[in-house]
Amino acid sequence: MFTCCHPALPFEARVALTLRALAGLTTAEIARAFLVSEDTMSKRLTRAKNKIRKSGIPFRVPPPELLPDRRNAVLGVLYLLFNEGYAASGGEELIRRGLSDEAIRLGRLIVRLCPASLRPPACWL
Repeated sequence: MFTCCHPALPFEARVALTLRALAGLTTAEIARAFLVSEDTMSKRLTRAKNKIRKSGIPFRVPPPELLPDRRNAVLGVLYLLFNEGYAASGGEELIRRGLSDEAIRLGRLIVRLCPASLRPPACWL
């Protein structure tokens, strides 16, 4: 997640791209999370991918000193991933337990593995 949340991208694009690329949410699900149309979100994702391509942003794990710049976007991803699991925006299931469980698991992993400056606030846990 820290790899996808590159600070050269706008905050919303970082979160949306990570939800799409890593969490596998659909463009429609991400659009609903951001309260925008599916067309708007599709364009946002396309612009983010184009910027990565044109700027030559490498897809690699950033060194520890660069992680703090990505923290809030990663936490935003976890928040929206949990929300989609807890109250699904579409489909037959009202609750997508697997998504919520994964968001919680990843949040706990960040708490365990990351320095205090990268951890979610205590109220998240």
